[in-house]
Amino acid sequence: MKKITLIIFFLFTINFIYAQTNVSGGIFSNTTWTLAGSPYIVVDTIVVFPGVTLTIDPGVMVKFADGKYLEIREASLLATGTSTDSITFTSNSVTPTSGIWGRIWRNGVSMVSKYNYCNVKYSSQGIYGADTVKNSNFILNSFGCSAGYIDSCNFYNNGTGARGTIFNCNIKHNQTGVSGSFHIKNCQIDSNQTGVDVSLSLIENSSLSYNQIGGKSWINEDNRYKNCIINNNSIKGIELSGSGGDSAVNCQIKFNGIGIDITRGFSQDGILRNIIDSNSVGIKIGGSFSGGSIYCNKICNNTSFDLQLNSNINVNASNNYWCTPDSISTTARIYDGYDNISLGLVNFMPLDTSMCYLGLPTGIEVTKNKKLFSIYPNPVSDYLTVINEASTGAQISISNILGEKELSSIITSGKSGINVSTLPKGIHFIEVVAGNNISRQKFIKQ
Repeated sequence: MKKITLIIFFLFTINFIYAQTNVSGGIFSNTTWTLAGSPYIVVDTIVVFPGVTLTIDPGVMVKFADGKYLEIREASLLATGTSTDSITFTSNSVTPTSGIWGRIWRNGVSMVSKYNYCNVKYSSQGIYGADTVKNSNFILNSFGCSAGYIDSCNFYNNGTGARGTIFNCNIKHNQTGVSGSFHIKNCQIDSNQTGVDVSLSLIENSSLSYNQIGGKSWINEDNRYKNCIINNNSIKGIELSGSGGDSAVNCQIKFNGIGIDITRGFSQDGILRNIIDSNSVGIKIGGSFSGGSIYCNKICNNTSFDLQLNSNINVNASNNYWCTPDSISTTARIYDGYDNISLGLVNFMPLDTSMCYLGLPTGIEVTKNKKLFSIYPNPVSDYLTVINEASTGAQISISNILGEKELSSIITSGKSGINVSTLPKGIHFIEVVAGNNISRQKFIKQ
């Protein structure tokens, strides 16, 4: 009798371990997928109908037949695992491959669509259109996750990792790490073919390293890289191609093929306070370039050229630190019309000798070329009249073409006279700093 009882208990245990629930079709009322019913095998497409909530408990495994998907049609899905008991969405195939099953798809405006501590593997589009996704792993999907907010997730070996507002994520070994996102912060985006391929995005406090291309812009869209480490990308660090506001500010850009590849014009913040060092080419400017600001950067020790101009447009790259003692040494580090007459010229004077790439106190941003003042006469012999158009006083300084400061003063708002009679004849540069704004002009001393 005892042996029979043990056999029955053993058989019951085996059946419990291998219990599974086949699911398909419509879900018309609030439903919970429990651990006791796991794994849930999606044998055909499932639709959660409007107003209904599907809840998936911690520890549940959901397996999809090839090509099948779960649609959340103006409904809710709550998949909340824990750090020790995660929820898994994967393939039911014995030999799964990337993209073998469909997606978990929000169709229309859902009531709530939240995921926490989930694993998603082998899907074509993973979690698509969620509100929030946190603490989750996306591995070997054609596309990992598209969500309003993605936090503290890992994306490994996907075709494309993620799209959305993305904070605190590790994004590695994907074909494209991030595509079409809006705000990327505190992320490690390493060892992808392309780290980010984005539009209208702010990428800040992140590492884009060991990719083929660290960051790439969509043409005519604005992207901003701030406080990023952009190192060891084999083809290029970042590509800027937006015509309105692409920029790189306070970034370290080292050991890349091309540090910054500018294919079109930009205007907003420009290239400001970056360290662009030890790349093959520091900055490359392409044929569609139409203007933009490059100033207060350290641009040094790049193998081929610190700046390579491939456009017939003249470029202003004044007030950068080139690690060179004079204009002759700097010219040798720049490829422009002096090397190829079909190209424009790079104005790199005055040289920055104060190392302004080290930046200003935390929280202060500089806006360059906002008109702060006007001057006359120009050329000038004795007194240069400066009309301060800012509402406050301003710091004024005058430098020669080598970037050496010749005089400085404080001026009030309105009109001031500056005695320049002792300056040598030739070209000089006047700079006015008012608050967070900088404006510069050139004048000629007769």
